[in-house]
Amino acid sequence: FLQHLVGLLQSASSGMGAHKGALDELNNLKQSSDFYRYCANLLVAQDFEVHVRQLAGLQIKNGVRNPSCNAVLEVRQCTMQALADPSNLVRNVACSIISTALSHSMWDPRATVNEILSGLQSGGEHATRGCLKAISEVVDENIELLDFNGDSSPAMTPTIAGAVLPMLGHADETIQLSALKTVAVIMEQAAMRREGATYDYMGTQVGNMLQYVGGILTNPQAKTKFLT
Repeated sequence: FLQHLVGLLQSASSGMGAHKGALDELNNLKQSSDFYRYCANLLVAQDFEVHVRQLAGLQIKNGVRNPSCNAVLEVRQCTMQALADPSNLVRNVACSIISTALSHSMWDPRATVNEILSGLQSGGEHATRGCLKAISEVVDENIELLDFNGDSSPAMTPTIAGAVLPMLGHADETIQLSALKTVAVIMEQAAMRREGATYDYMGTQVGNMLQYVGGILTNPQAKTKFLT
């Protein structure tokens, strides 16, 4: 079935003669949890073309609210695994899946954020890039959820900020940029609320932030200095 799915994804995205038939068959298959299970496994299967794996990820992203998709354990597992993939395209689609799932309350936010931060701290270039981009997107689209959960559980933003702030000093500018975007959103949230855990924590980190930002601004090669 996996090879058949690959053919369907390629045909559906080609715009050629078999395009409509492939789309119709894909729509029918989406009623089955097996479809999303195969898509999840294809997402992390590095022996397939990156374009095909990306298409499989998009099927998951677009179907994340479908009960047939949400019931498949491999969907979440493979998406998290894909954050450390060598391909930037695969990492990006994994980030989109995660952000979409959290935005629609399909995945537990605390467990998801903790798993991403664990991957970020584990090291490895691809994992660092993927996990930091995922956190950046999650924070950008779900800052209220992360800052105020509506219950007695603590805000997640201080934990996120604590993990991301050191990345402002990273030598890789792509990583620096993701860190800057994340910190900027958290700082904006703290300034708007002017109270609570996020505000209190970020107030203690002003000196560290100024040190990191100062390093960026004084680096003549740093493209990210124009965004500080």
